[in-house]
Amino acid sequence: RDFQTVVEEVSRYIASMTTYFVLEDLDHLRKNGRLTGALALVTEALRIKLLMGATPEGQIKRVAQALSIKQALSRMVNLMAADPGHAGKLLSIVHCNNLDRAFYVRELVQKTCRFKDILISEARGVTTVYANDGGIVVAY
Repeated sequence: RDFQTVVEEVSRYIASMTTYFVLEDLDHLRKNGRLTGALALVTEALRIKLLMGATPEGQIKRVAQALSIKQALSRMVNLMAADPGHAGKLLSIVHCNNLDRAFYVRELVQKTCRFKDILISEARGVTTVYANDGGIVVAY
Protein backbone atom coordinates (compact mmCIF):
# COMPACT_ATOMS: atom_id res chain seq x y z
CA ARG A 1 0.00 0.00 0.00
CA ASP A 2 1.13 3.49 -0.68
CA PHE A 3 1.57 6.09 2.05
CA GLN A 4 -1.60 8.05 1.20
CA THR A 5 -3.75 4.90 1.41
CA VAL A 6 -2.34 4.05 4.83
CA VAL A 7 -2.95 7.61 6.07
CA GLU A 8 -6.57 7.48 4.84
CA GLU A 9 -7.20 4.09 6.49
CA VAL A 10 -5.69 5.19 9.80
CA SER A 11 -7.67 8.43 9.71
CA ARG A 12 -10.93 6.52 9.17
CA TYR A 13 -10.03 4.16 12.03
CA ILE A 14 -9.32 7.05 14.41
CA ALA A 15 -12.57 8.79 13.42
CA SER A 16 -14.53 5.62 14.21
CA MET A 17 -13.01 5.18 17.69
CA THR A 18 -14.91 5.84 20.90
CA THR A 19 -13.02 6.98 24.00
CA TYR A 20 -14.25 7.29 27.58
CA PHE A 21 -12.40 7.97 30.80
CA VAL A 22 -12.96 8.31 34.53
CA LEU A 23 -10.35 10.10 36.61
CA GLU A 24 -9.83 10.45 40.36
CA ASP A 25 -8.78 14.07 39.96
CA LEU A 26 -9.49 16.61 37.22
CA ASP A 27 -6.87 19.13 38.36
CA HIS A 28 -4.31 18.37 35.64
CA LEU A 29 -6.96 18.68 32.91
CA ARG A 30 -7.94 22.07 34.34
CA LYS A 31 -4.33 23.26 34.61
CA ASN A 32 -3.60 22.22 31.01
CA GLY A 33 -6.65 24.03 29.66
CA ARG A 34 -8.47 20.83 28.65
CA LEU A 35 -11.34 21.42 31.10
CA THR A 36 -13.02 24.57 32.35
CA GLY A 37 -11.99 25.66 35.81
CA ALA A 38 -15.63 26.00 36.89
CA LEU A 39 -16.47 22.37 36.02
CA ALA A 40 -13.36 21.09 37.79
CA LEU A 41 -14.08 23.15 40.92
CA VAL A 42 -17.76 22.18 41.09
CA THR A 43 -17.04 18.46 40.71
CA GLU A 44 -14.28 18.67 43.30
CA ALA A 45 -16.44 20.58 45.79
CA LEU A 46 -19.38 18.20 45.39
CA ARG A 47 -17.11 15.14 45.19
CA ILE A 48 -18.75 14.09 41.94
CA LYS A 49 -16.95 11.72 39.60
CA LEU A 50 -17.31 12.51 35.92
CA LEU A 51 -17.48 10.10 33.04
CA MET A 52 -15.77 11.94 30.21
CA GLY A 53 -15.43 11.28 26.51
CA ALA A 54 -13.94 12.71 23.38
CA THR A 55 -15.66 14.57 20.58
CA PRO A 56 -14.76 13.75 16.95
CA GLU A 57 -12.61 16.91 17.01
CA GLY A 58 -10.62 15.60 19.99
CA GLN A 59 -12.19 17.86 22.60
CA ILE A 60 -13.12 16.56 26.06
CA LYS A 61 -16.81 16.37 26.91
CA ARG A 62 -18.76 15.39 30.02
CA VAL A 63 -20.82 12.29 29.29
CA ALA A 64 -22.29 11.53 32.74
CA GLN A 65 -21.65 11.99 36.42
CA ALA A 66 -21.82 9.75 39.46
CA LEU A 67 -21.26 9.85 43.20
CA SER A 68 -18.44 7.29 43.15
CA ILE A 69 -15.77 5.91 40.85
CA LYS A 70 -17.50 2.51 40.72
CA GLN A 71 -20.77 4.13 39.65
CA ALA A 72 -19.00 6.14 36.96
CA LEU A 73 -17.21 3.03 35.66
CA SER A 74 -20.49 1.11 35.63
CA ARG A 75 -22.16 3.88 33.60
CA MET A 76 -19.23 3.82 31.21
CA VAL A 77 -19.61 0.07 30.65
CA ASN A 78 -23.39 0.45 30.22
CA LEU A 79 -22.78 3.04 27.47
CA MET A 80 -20.38 0.69 25.71
CA ALA A 81 -22.85 -2.21 25.96
CA ALA A 82 -25.63 -0.02 24.52
CA ASP A 83 -23.46 0.91 21.51
CA PRO A 84 -24.09 -1.74 18.83
CA GLY A 85 -20.88 -0.65 17.10
CA HIS A 86 -18.70 -2.12 19.85
CA ALA A 87 -19.40 -5.77 18.96
CA GLY A 88 -16.40 -7.53 17.48
CA LYS A 89 -13.97 -4.69 18.19
CA LEU A 90 -10.86 -4.64 20.36
CA LEU A 91 -11.28 -2.82 23.69
CA SER A 92 -8.24 -1.12 25.16
CA ILE A 93 -8.31 -0.40 28.90
CA VAL A 94 -5.49 1.84 30.10
CA HIS A 95 -4.95 2.34 33.81
CA CYS A 96 -2.73 4.73 35.72
CA ASN A 97 -1.26 2.84 38.68
CA ASN A 98 -4.47 0.92 39.38
CA LEU A 99 -4.43 -2.54 37.82
CA ASP A 100 -7.21 -3.72 40.17
CA ARG A 101 -9.54 -1.05 38.77
CA ALA A 102 -8.67 -2.10 35.20
CA PHE A 103 -9.52 -5.71 36.09
CA TYR A 104 -12.79 -4.49 37.63
CA VAL A 105 -13.71 -2.73 34.36
CA ARG A 106 -12.76 -5.83 32.35
CA GLU A 107 -15.01 -7.95 34.57
CA LEU A 108 -17.97 -5.59 34.03
CA VAL A 109 -17.30 -5.52 30.29
CA GLN A 110 -17.12 -9.30 30.00
CA LYS A 111 -20.58 -9.58 31.58
CA THR A 112 -22.36 -7.13 29.28
CA CYS A 113 -20.37 -6.43 26.11
CA ARG A 114 -19.33 -8.38 23.01
CA PHE A 115 -15.83 -7.14 22.30
CA LYS A 116 -13.59 -9.43 20.27
CA ASP A 117 -10.75 -8.99 22.74
CA ILE A 118 -9.75 -6.83 25.70
CA LEU A 119 -6.26 -5.40 26.11
CA ILE A 120 -5.17 -3.95 29.46
CA SER A 121 -2.10 -1.72 29.63
CA GLU A 122 -0.51 0.77 31.98
CA ALA A 123 -0.48 4.47 31.15
CA ARG A 124 2.89 5.86 30.11
CA GLY A 125 4.32 9.25 29.23
CA VAL A 126 2.00 12.21 28.79
CA THR A 127 -1.07 10.03 29.43
CA THR A 128 -0.06 9.76 33.08
CA VAL A 129 -0.06 13.55 33.39
CA TYR A 130 -3.70 13.75 32.37
CA ALA A 131 -4.97 10.50 33.90
CA ASN A 132 -3.32 10.85 37.32
CA ASP A 133 -3.16 7.94 39.74
CA GLY A 134 -6.27 5.78 39.54
CA GLY A 135 -7.45 7.02 36.16
CA ILE A 136 -9.04 4.63 33.67
CA VAL A 137 -9.23 5.29 29.92
CA VAL A 138 -11.04 2.97 27.50
CA ALA A 139 -11.08 3.09 23.72
CA TYR A 140 -12.58 0.90 21.02
